[in-house]
Amino acid sequence: MADTKYTFNQHRHNFARWTAARAVQRNFTTTENIAKAIEKSGLRDFVESYNGIGKDDFSSFHIKCAGKIITVLKKEKCTYGIAAKIIAVYLKTSLVIYNKGKNCENIHPPLDRILLTNFKKCNELNDYTYKPWTKLDKNEYWNLISLIEKQEGKIDWKLEQYWNPFN
Repeated sequence: MADTKYTFNQHRHNFARWTAARAVQRNFTTTENIAKAIEKSGLRDFVESYNGIGKDDFSSFHIKCAGKIITVLKKEKCTYGIAAKIIAVYLKTSLVIYNKGKNCENIHPPLDRILLTNFKKCNELNDYTYKPWTKLDKNEYWNLISLIEKQEGKIDWKLEQYWNPFN
């Protein structure tokens, strides 16, 4: 018999936790370790109480959340880039897709080699030197966000038009 205490929010959280873990797991750590970091990050509370967020408030949340993830995954040598990808995939899965992109204009999409390479090609970013997202420190990540915002005017789910793993 199904657990009557199993809620949709728990279901959404479980799936978002799994997708985020799988997105960064390769050559890094286990799904279980990443799931533990997500539990301590505040992501679930953020999603369940979400009612839109301004750019500066999202940036503050992102920095705090990434710090918590990095702390939990300290032994695994988690970088800011890895923490950012965990945050982005979790929020994409549980919030952006769930809301059909509405009211999610300040939430960063997952940044990876495919998206960044195609973005650079399409936007002639001569001053951008690609660095693997897994190696980005906090300053490099936020400098990249600033560069993308300067080019695009903002950063949100629509940036994923540059993510096409099938080409």
